[in-house]
Amino acid sequence: MKNIFKLSNKILMTALLTGLLSSVGSAILESRTFYSADKSKSFKGTLIAYNEEDQIVRVRSTKGKDLTFKLSVLSEKCQTYIAKNASKIAVASSLDITFEKVKEKKVKGADGVNTTFDVIFYNRSKTIIKGMVLDYTVYYSKDTLNKGKRTTTKLTATGSFDVYDLDPKYRTTETTKMISIVNKTIAGKGGG
Repeated sequence: MKNIFKLSNKILMTALLTGLLSSVGSAILESRTFYSADKSKSFKGTLIAYNEEDQIVRVRSTKGKDLTFKLSVLSEKCQTYIAKNASKIAVASSLDITFEKVKEKKVKGADGVNTTFDVIFYNRSKTIIKGMVLDYTVYYSKDTLNKGKRTTTKLTATGSFDVYDLDPKYRTTETTKMISIVNKTIAGKGGG
């Protein structure tokens, strides 16, 4: 019985990006109903920006149109929601996240290559991003060949990054947990 571990970089990158961004801005990614101050009008949308100084709100409607208006036109409950989520919106709009695959040297005689990913965080804003903890999940599969039959098992590796305070215009790199990846080709069976 031979084990073959495969890692799809595209799936991994998507999984990491999805996990990180949903952790950073889960509250801003959810659609909700916004009400006018007198509650006579409402619409569904997603909060995407808020300028606290000018009291300007930007919401993306469920039809995909960006709507910009003064905070005061919304109900008290909506205003409270926006104030509560202002820092999350600022983080989501100020943070760049990139990925780089890191491969250890292959050990002679071993099938696996220890693989990690560097996740680079860059704060584009002029303010400190405080208390940032991001969870991630890496999705990969393990293929087993037994008497010519291939069986695939879906696996995950999870972890989190405690970035804490990210200064303005500062970049930091965190590394995911290590996964032993085997890329092995078996004559007549494939793999790799």
